[in-house]
Amino acid sequence: MTVTVVELIGVGLGALVWGLSHLIYHAGAPPIAITWGALTVAAAGLALLRPGVRWQTGSGVGIGLLAVTAVQIIVDGIRDPTSHNLFPFEIVIALALGFPPAVLGVLLGNLVRRKVPAPQLGGIALVTLALGVAAASAIATASDMNRMETLALKKVGALSAAQHAFRAAHPLRGFTCNLGELGVPFSGPINKNHPAESYRLGRVVYRGGTAVIEDGYRYSVKCEDKPDPQALFILTARPLDSIRRPPDIFCAGPDGAIRSVRFGKLYSCIAEGRIVEILN
Repeated sequence: MTVTVVELIGVGLGALVWGLSHLIYHAGAPPIAITWGALTVAAAGLALLRPGVRWQTGSGVGIGLLAVTAVQIIVDGIRDPTSHNLFPFEIVIALALGFPPAVLGVLLGNLVRRKVPAPQLGGIALVTLALGVAAASAIATASDMNRMETLALKKVGALSAAQHAFRAAHPLRGFTCNLGELGVPFSGPINKNHPAESYRLGRVVYRGGTAVIEDGYRYSVKCEDKPDPQALFILTARPLDSIRRPPDIFCAGPDGAIRSVRFGKLYSCIAEGRIVEILN
């Protein structure tokens, strides 16, 4: 087995450990602690399997992060050419993240090799463990994010329905820009939006209103700056955590349609978002 092939095995394993989160839930960045641990275990397993070329396999594991980062830059760049304007720094960061756990894994594998009764079987077990930990972490994260998105969609649906019920009960006021008047319970306090925060849709500018943070999302309602009755409003639900993966952004207007958009485009949700629900 040549050194090149050995290095490619390390690259493939490192890329798989780091890339599982991208494959399973399109991660913005995998959880560092768990991923570092999995990379360390993977490099240690390869060191047990191929002790004579342990540094080559270890360096391959570290380079695996660079391979995933390069693919991510290319794919995101095709979708949005401005998404990775600082890509040289991303490459440096990928190398800085990948090599320390790889080196540590090689050292640990070399240290315990003489104490392991069956190094080959131990190496296979460690490699399997690394992949299992990375996969389990990615699946758990994906499940948690799907739960958050489902709750946010239901909450926006409830708020939108409450807006129409409020207008029917208060025809002289129309829609409201106070989430506290809609009767939908929140676990956190309702605050006023920042005066400079606005949302432009066509020729209409929406501003003012209130917002609240709950379960990883910031819910906000803004209205057209005009006297009552208020005929227009914009309701948005923006995720606070976009590091693990950009979760869905949800929005609704007076037409009763709930839309969603991804990749942080809060202010294009109404215009570009796909309709995920229509209130009767």
